[in-house]
Amino acid sequence: MTKHTAGLVYNGNLSPSLKRSEFASLIHTNSLHTVFQPIMSHRDRDIFAYEALSRPTLNGVGIPPDTWFDLAVQYELTAQADLVAIESALSNYAQTALADKRPLFINVTPNSLLERGFLASFEQIVDKHRLHATQIVIELTESSLADPLALKNSVVYLQTQGFRVALDDLGRGGASLLAMVELQPDFIKIDRTIVQGIAHSPSRFRLITLLASYAEVNGVIGEGVETESDVEALHLTGTYLSQGYYWSYPVQASVLETQTIDDKLWPKFIHHTVMKGDVSS
Repeated sequence: MTKHTAGLVYNGNLSPSLKRSEFASLIHTNSLHTVFQPIMSHRDRDIFAYEALSRPTLNGVGIPPDTWFDLAVQYELTAQADLVAIESALSNYAQTALADKRPLFINVTPNSLLERGFLASFEQIVDKHRLHATQIVIELTESSLADPLALKNSVVYLQTQGFRVALDDLGRGGASLLAMVELQPDFIKIDRTIVQGIAHSPSRFRLITLLASYAEVNGVIGEGVETESDVEALHLTGTYLSQGYYWSYPVQASVLETQTIDDKLWPKFIHHTVMKGDVSS
């Protein structure tokens, strides 16, 4: 299956077989493209932030991101792959006028935080592009988070420097609850497998309501929303941030400053509650 995402040809069936040396060379040869997807605020009826998404390529053809990062794990090159992705994301975002207005969520493999020198290299990239810690949210992929306790010191350090931390893909892996308790993330992002279908699933609705009540206001983000009914249901759980194709496909950095969200996408009752200042319903 071939898709076109933000101008990039993406071959969903491509699974390149690369030697370690070939992959190591590839991650340093401008083979990574970055697109951006908005995270929407139901309260403000506006774009709250953006997430940077990596789109690796091989000979001009898109490689599935999961394949790319699986190879990085296989060859123990996750830190290098993450730094290349971070460099691409921050260099593109820093060139827009949005960096001072909306935070940027960037994905980091948990194991990279444990690699010697990773945090120093990461902060150098941030400084290089004249960004501030408060402008960046670090997403830790929950599905690959084997031992949250091992990351605690790194997470505390990042937060004391002003960075915010998000626990990504909550509900997909096995360390969810422990990671929430021990790492105290600023945001939790509920995986699409839990979010999609919430409008017609009382069990999903109850679970997300519990998560929203645990987190602070605006600390929960519903991922993968594709229908108006799911946006409405999320809002009713107390989840006031959401992200997904319903709002926007990922886009190039060059169009971020002019991107607007069609006002017709907002469910009517959200218009009503926001205008009245009551988002508890």
